[in-house]
Amino acid sequence: MTNRECISKLKRIWKKWTPILGLQQFDVVLHFAEGPDEEDPELEGYVHVSWEYMRADVQFFPAKLRNKSEEYLNCVVVHEACHILLKELQDLKHCNCEIHMQHEERVATMLERAFIRAVK
Repeated sequence: MTNRECISKLKRIWKKWTPILGLQQFDVVLHFAEGPDEEDPELEGYVHVSWEYMRADVQFFPAKLRNKSEEYLNCVVVHEACHILLKELQDLKHCNCEIHMQHEERVATMLERAFIRAVK
């Protein structure tokens, strides 16, 4: 599929999952990069969250995702959405950020898989 078709699918999938995950009260802006991330070319998406203001920017990389299945795209969307739910748990003053991010990635992956299974 083209990048444009991938973007359309990602938007539709995001819209589907927003109420399921309780994210309607967040102000979420979806962004779609033209090419891969310069620092990490394998990156498929990431989230920047201002949890205290209930705002999030979600960045997807359609060039990296355009040849993936619908099921895979659902997993990527849910995974990034889980980061929005988890960000509030970070206390950056009292943690090793790298270790914390590894834990957050694992928890986001476990939640993603649980949500996908629950909706099937």
